[in-house]
Amino acid sequence: MSEITKVVVDLKTRNIIHVIKHRKNYRTGLAIPIYSLSVESYKKERLDIDSLLAGVTSERLVEYPFLVRNLVSPRIYARILDIGVGESHLTKTISKFGNKKWHVSGIDLAKLTEKLDFLSLLRMDARVMGFRDEVFDQIICISTIEHIGITSDAYGLRAENDEVGDMHTMSEIHRVLKKGGTVIVTLPFGIGSIRKQEHRVYNSAALANLTSAFSVIKEEYYGYDEGKWKKCNGQSTNDKITNTKAIPSYFHSPVCVCLLLQKNILS
Repeated sequence: MSEITKVVVDLKTRNIIHVIKHRKNYRTGLAIPIYSLSVESYKKERLDIDSLLAGVTSERLVEYPFLVRNLVSPRIYARILDIGVGESHLTKTISKFGNKKWHVSGIDLAKLTEKLDFLSLLRMDARVMGFRDEVFDQIICISTIEHIGITSDAYGLRAENDEVGDMHTMSEIHRVLKKGGTVIVTLPFGIGSIRKQEHRVYNSAALANLTSAFSVIKEEYYGYDEGKWKKCNGQSTNDKITNTKAIPSYFHSPVCVCLLLQKNILS
């Protein structure tokens, strides 16, 4: 260990490595430095979502890290669409991370009027988007599609009942996405297909139908059990959740599925 310490000190002295942050060791309580070859490259290549998740106990704890792992590279020019912006700061954070190489658009049924460099927030219905065909390189839809077509007073919108609003949205996503482009989707999952008051819960058949026009590149399931989100197998996930009474009532479902989809180049 002493030899490793000597090497680390030498690399720091020669400005080859830099301390970019510290993490707390929960066993000892000590602050442990985290090193990087370059402070600037660390800032540019890592999307910092810690502030977005501060104090959060919801599906976002697994949805946002999945999003970070599957965003397009910040080194390439890309047009990105975030569907269901709401009051989230995610869209702005993504736009800043793009380092002027991404142009990010965010849409929502609620009134959005802000427009900044490399960021446009627009009031728009995802089922009938006002974009031309094949314009986006990547589309993001975090915990949104299960609500589309199901509105309530909670959103300040007229109640409606469009049972296939989610399918219409996926069709529009396919239309405005470039060939080879990707979609990051997260939604609630359950054994039975359930229609709740303000959202849907998808079973395997409903999920397959929803994503049928795309290739599924990644499919990750997370179950909330004993106060934590745990990665699990989608088919047996509900059976492993031992205490459903301990699940917060505002969760859409005790299971969340995160998907990375791709539009076929030959579509």
